[in-house]
Amino acid sequence: MNFFVFTAAEKDAQKHFRDTVLNSVDVDILRKHLAPEDFNTLFGRSDGSGFYCWGSRPGRGILYWEKMEEGDRILTYWDLKIHHVARIILKVRNKQLARALWGESAEGELWEYMYFFSKPEIIDPPLPLSDTEEYLPKRFQGFTRIAEAKTKRILDEFGSLENFIATYSENHQNLRKAVVKNTMSNRQIIDHVHNYIKGTGFQYKTEEIANFYLALRTKPFVILAGVSGTGKTQLPRKFAAAIGLKENVIQVSVRPDWADGSDLLGYTSLDGNFIAKDLLLAIQKAKGDKKKPFFFILDEMNLARVEHYFSDFLSVIETREWDQNGEIITDPLLRHEMLTGARNRKEFEVLGWPDNLYLIGTVNMDETTHTFSRKVLDRANTIEMNSIDLLWGEDNNVRLEELSGIENDFLKTTYLHASELTADDKKSLTKDMGLLIEINNILKEGGLHFAYRVRDEIAFYLLNNKKDKLVDDSTAFDFQLMQKVLPRIEGSSERVQSILNKLLKKLENQKTEGENPKYPLSLEKIRFMLKRFDEDRITHFWP
Repeated sequence: MNFFVFTAAEKDAQKHFRDTVLNSVDVDILRKHLAPEDFNTLFGRSDGSGFYCWGSRPGRGILYWEKMEEGDRILTYWDLKIHHVARIILKVRNKQLARALWGESAEGELWEYMYFFSKPEIIDPPLPLSDTEEYLPKRFQGFTRIAEAKTKRILDEFGSLENFIATYSENHQNLRKAVVKNTMSNRQIIDHVHNYIKGTGFQYKTEEIANFYLALRTKPFVILAGVSGTGKTQLPRKFAAAIGLKENVIQVSVRPDWADGSDLLGYTSLDGNFIAKDLLLAIQKAKGDKKKPFFFILDEMNLARVEHYFSDFLSVIETREWDQNGEIITDPLLRHEMLTGARNRKEFEVLGWPDNLYLIGTVNMDETTHTFSRKVLDRANTIEMNSIDLLWGEDNNVRLEELSGIENDFLKTTYLHASELTADDKKSLTKDMGLLIEINNILKEGGLHFAYRVRDEIAFYLLNNKKDKLVDDSTAFDFQLMQKVLPRIEGSSERVQSILNKLLKKLENQKTEGENPKYPLSLEKIRFMLKRFDEDRITHFWP
């Protein structure tokens, strides 16, 4: 990462500063002068708070400009003080746009080496360089880059430029919230989350918190199912609060009349503008702070038919790929026809699913809701939350503090494709995959078997658990049977009954060293499904 500085002390520079740094650039000017690919990139990286830019004339500053990359930081400086900090999102060389924004210099030159950045954070009061002389030069001149050695020292000691500024700026409330990146292990974080939630009065087991975390890390789409009042909505909310991210939770309730994606994504209004709805707004918000995870809760998501209003997401989530920078990208979420006739289509047509946005659906499985198709079940970890103990939990007066410094690396998936698994990864899964193949062969007798997607996601879940050692390997496999395999089984034929009996026998033969069942949750569920079949001559996974 690089830190850059530009000065704006002269009268003309201050006018330019007000026009394009303190105020957002008019989008019509950008659309007119930027190349289409630059325009789309800028909109894709923007957080929706406007478009801010600066530029340099030809000269030695070009050498610094050429080193500039997305994610670098830029500082504004005059009167021996630092006034703002922002994050670089795009650099372009564009004479036409520079002329339209700032005109020409007295020498006939243009500020054509341009860079766009996030809405600048105001440092109030401005930070005098005399307070930071141990880390920064005593003064800056023109457009420059802070020396690599100084940049490295700031990052090593403070974790980020924002943390460094926060340390030296007592009244800068926004930046003072920034902290050094959390260094706890994932296991330590999960233990803290469990104790934090327990301290708020909710009764979740440690392995349930770990399971929810592993499901999110395997794929950013998790369904929490159960009867009303079991804490389905509270689990993701408390989880986010425990890691200091309660402000990053967006919750939307599904309406029974939702029939297509427009209720969740948006629509083109009569005046010709596309109006973004909740999910699209959440995507833009997440893209504006890529280091932090965001949580989108779709409450009671099966009040309407998920396959109808949610089909765009179900398709796009399967297009995830790694880009050359190690970021996860997807196809655009909005179909072409959704933007037909929209004057502002450029703002939205390249929006994909950001890798720091996690969608959690809550569902009630009763007569008022719709069941899930296998298309939905295949694409999510569906966690059943029907374990209810009406006894009062033990008193816990300990109230833990929220964690800070948790970034998206904590939740970002490790694997997208089976081809990414190493020989050691596959070797560590030999026994689990062997049993999974046997189970799938049993399911095949009734056409209930699964394919590569389910196999791969089970493997990714198990590997993530092995590396973090959050729960026993057998417990992790048990969770995956409950969340990816058994929900597929339903029907009224004797073949379904036969499949359940064979699965029961197969799993009953799997014992721990202490001769206890290795997969107690799955065994209990299979026995429940068989009992229902005996009584009703039809069965399914959900109570």
